[in-house]
Amino acid sequence: MRRSAPHALLADVPGTYAELAGVVRTAANGSEPFGGWLIWPVTSAIAARAVEEDSNTAFDDAMADTARLVRHALRTLIKASHPAALELLGFAHAAVEIDGPLLDRRTVAPGGSIRFTATIRNTGTEAARLSIDYVIHHRKANGGQTGKTFKLATCTLAPGEVHTIDREHSFRPISTRRYYPGGRAIEFRINGIASDRITFDLEAEPA
Repeated sequence: MRRSAPHALLADVPGTYAELAGVVRTAANGSEPFGGWLIWPVTSAIAARAVEEDSNTAFDDAMADTARLVRHALRTLIKASHPAALELLGFAHAAVEIDGPLLDRRTVAPGGSIRFTATIRNTGTEAARLSIDYVIHHRKANGGQTGKTFKLATCTLAPGEVHTIDREHSFRPISTRRYYPGGRAIEFRINGIASDRITFDLEAEPA
């Protein structure tokens, strides 16, 4: 019978550090289904056993395995630029000033592209670790919009330091998306926090 409580899980975990670490490595590699709620009891057990073995190498390995498993369990939220998930990976709220996105055009031809630039400045008094994404809000068939997140960069800015963005986004036809003509928007997500949206239009295919 399947037991759902974390205590039951821990009772079934192999006893040696090497075997226990293997449980996490298998999950982190995606070889077996592994629910996010399992992270903390299993990795806590790994760390505890590594300490019991009085091995610096074992403890360092345990921490590395924990970090990999956290990233694996949070991968869907990270792709969506979820602020709380990003904070778990060290991308906390940061004091930044964003100049942009600045677009090279406001109307895009079918199959064309749009170029956008921006500068991001750390206005805080401490170094800021940043996860920088951008979101294209595509037009749907019913006239509404749906957002698609794209990864841009990760960086660490010293106080007063500036990061420059210069990117082109293509609207060439792809099999997984239909581009409906009309209004769209673009915004940045800095550690999951959205910037102002800038609108533009995609022209219709010629009749």
